Amino acid sequence: MDSVPAEPSKWLHPPFSAVRTSDGKIFARGSQDDKSIAIQCLEAIRNLRNQDFIPVRTIHISYVSNEEIKGSDGVAKFV
Repeated sequence: MDSVPAEPSKWLHPPFSAVRTSDGKIFARGSQDDKSIAIQCLEAIRNLRNQDFIPVRTIHISYVSNEEIKGSDGVAKFV
């Protein structure tokens, strides 16, 4: 799944604040990330299965961890 470390010293802008630059860009750490969507996908598939829905094609779901930092630490913990 997805997480971004919030150590302030590692950010160009405060991680728990939104910053608007002079050219209108907004930088902020996401308040909603992939975890919410992942659960929504799983619940949708579970609901479809409970209704005996048969898809035309096979449904595949892939989850990755720590993609922001190359996944070197999180994948081992995930598996």
